[in-house]
Amino acid sequence: MNPIFKRGDTFVMPIEFFEVETQQSLPIIGTLTAAVIDSHKLIHTDLVIQLADQSLYPGKGIISCNNTSEWHTGLAYLDLKLEHNSMVKHTQDFKFYIERSIAP
Repeated sequence: MNPIFKRGDTFVMPIEFFEVETQQSLPIIGTLTAAVIDSHKLIHTDLVIQLADQSLYPGKGIISCNNTSEWHTGLAYLDLKLEHNSMVKHTQDFKFYIERSIAP
């Protein structure tokens, strides 16, 4: 089952990069960007990426966004793009549902 997120809430998601075969954490070196695409195919790029100290916590960080009130309800996708030394690598899609909030 995909996680559920309420529109209008602060979006926060921890991230961790690791080598799939060895399960070893990989330090994030280079330029990291993120985007969410909602059910209306609108792309939201106003996400903030905060990386942990990569010497202490390699591959770890947090993605957040305070402005989610315009995100459309339904299935959404997020992926990350890492650029380093002219190499570009995307993560797998992270799928989640955006629901309307009820409380004012």
